[in-house]
Amino acid sequence: MADFSAFRARRTAFNTGAGVVERMIAIYQGAAGVRDTLAAYQDGTDADLVAAINSAFTNAQRAELATVAQKLATLASDLETNHASLIAGG
Repeated sequence: MADFSAFRARRTAFNTGAGVVERMIAIYQGAAGVRDTLAAYQDGTDADLVAAINSAFTNAQRAELATVAQKLATLASDLETNHASLIAGG
């Protein structure tokens, strides 16, 4: 019988590597979504969004969310600028 253990090991390694890329794409998509929502909130053009966020969170909570959202926006922009082929299709 043929030994397929080397094939299975390569397949496992490939799937693990693909999983890393898929998680990075998911992180990018989440970061870009938060960035876009933050921009819409700050622009004030979506009254329903502004009202929902203002009623759901205190000033302190909104400030903390804004701090984290800005970091995510920076990450999303960096990925778009410096790692576009990694997130392509994301």
